[in-house]
Amino acid sequence: MTPLFSDVAFMRRWAIRLGIAWLALFYFRAGWVSREEYELGAVAYVAHDERVAIAHFRRSVKHHAPLVDRGADALESLASIATTAESRGDHATALAAWRSARAAILASRWLLVPHRDVLEHANRRIAHLVARHDEGAARSDAGVATRERRALDALAAEPHENGVGVLLALVGLIAFLASAHGLVSRAVTLDDQVDREAATRFVTTFVVGVAIFVIGLWVT
Repeated sequence: MTPLFSDVAFMRRWAIRLGIAWLALFYFRAGWVSREEYELGAVAYVAHDERVAIAHFRRSVKHHAPLVDRGADALESLASIATTAESRGDHATALAAWRSARAAILASRWLLVPHRDVLEHANRRIAHLVARHDEGAARSDAGVATRERRALDALAAEPHENGVGVLLALVGLIAFLASAHGLVSRAVTLDDQVDREAATRFVTTFVVGVAIFVIGLWVT
């Protein structure tokens, strides 16, 4: 009797194809959601509903899929809302727009932070507005320049992933997925008998891979 998945080459080819298809599906779905959220934000903006527009533009930026998303356009719209609101003295809306831009950019980061220039500009504008118009900051004994510098320092201390942790998590993920595949396809002989030596090796690799993966997530 032929064991299930005995053709290793066949399994490998289809695993690669399914993996690529799965990644492509999620990638293009993110891009589609980004575009849809941008269009909804544009409609709300035209209707002068800035709060709703800000929420949609923020979600558009968060669904980061380079070349197919509308994140850059959404960030431009958020900057436009903030600048317009600030010019008419609506500092609360300006702050909401800049904070949404900052939060969305940080939410879409991985090893690199996208739209770094926009993030830095948003940080400066948030610090400027908070130092001058936030009631809590205004109650401080420090001067405006000091409050602005403190706010900017706090914003600059953005979260960063640990590169070593990310690398460990990736290595652990590859190790335990490869060992699981080996356990299914190579630890069983053609007569449906378990190859104890191979099974032990793959189980050990699987356990070690899971441990490395968990450690990587913990230190990231």
